[in-house]
Amino acid sequence: MAINIFKSRDPVSTIPAVKEAKQKIDKLTRGSYRTIFKATAVFPFDFFPDTIIIDENKVDIIVTTFFVTEQMYSIPIQNIIGADAMTSLFFGTLTLETTGYKKNPPPITHLWSTDAVKARRYINALVMCNKDKIDLSKLETPYLRQKLDEIGQARM
Repeated sequence: MAINIFKSRDPVSTIPAVKEAKQKIDKLTRGSYRTIFKATAVFPFDFFPDTIIIDENKVDIIVTTFFVTEQMYSIPIQNIIGADAMTSLFFGTLTLETTGYKKNPPPITHLWSTDAVKARRYINALVMCNKDKIDLSKLETPYLRQKLDEIGQARM
């Protein structure tokens, strides 16, 4: 009589700690590709425009210094203390205050003023949601944007 060893269940995948770890990594994976907001500096005023990409787990700042030369800062939401926006009639500057790094990422200048304000609202709302341990992974993106904008307006 032959014993089929290939049909046995994997005992490691049934351990509760492994199941919990798989659920957490699936949640992080879902949130890492869902862009909440993206803005790029205005070209003629910033010859090599910088970009900010906000998703529910992190903020990416891409600083372009020369043709095809970029430096990318990827900052988890839990390491962000807050965001500030300075605006004028047309343009704005977004700065982030972080913890756990030697220095804060460089400010993003020459954004449209509306983009700087929106980015500040989204980032500050995401920081608040992270502190309150709110799971955003199950919310649809348009609904999430609307609620983050409301939270950013109301509390800032």
